[in-house]
Amino acid sequence: MVEAGTSSFYEVKLVGPPHWFEDGPLAKPFGLTYAPITYDPPVSGFEDFGLVQQEEADAPELARCWRQKEPAHKLINFKNIPTLQMSAEASLARRPPIATPPF
Repeated sequence: MVEAGTSSFYEVKLVGPPHWFEDGPLAKPFGLTYAPITYDPPVSGFEDFGLVQQEEADAPELARCWRQKEPAHKLINFKNIPTLQMSAEASLARRPPIATPPF
């Protein structure tokens, strides 16, 4: 994905300085999509991911990440497919991934 245009799980609301953005509504209950996709261990919805938000961002200009509780659910159908998400300096995607499942 080059400039994927959105984050996992939540939409991003741009709110301007000093915080610049905040989490919007839940848009993708399966992380990458609205529709169910196959994870291991299986999930039946958003609640199964057990998301936890960082207490502090990695840097002042970054948002706090959302991460899955361990053991993280994996996208098993992507196991042998190389993937890359690329973004640029001024990109919305410069925000760290939010609970992007490990592949």
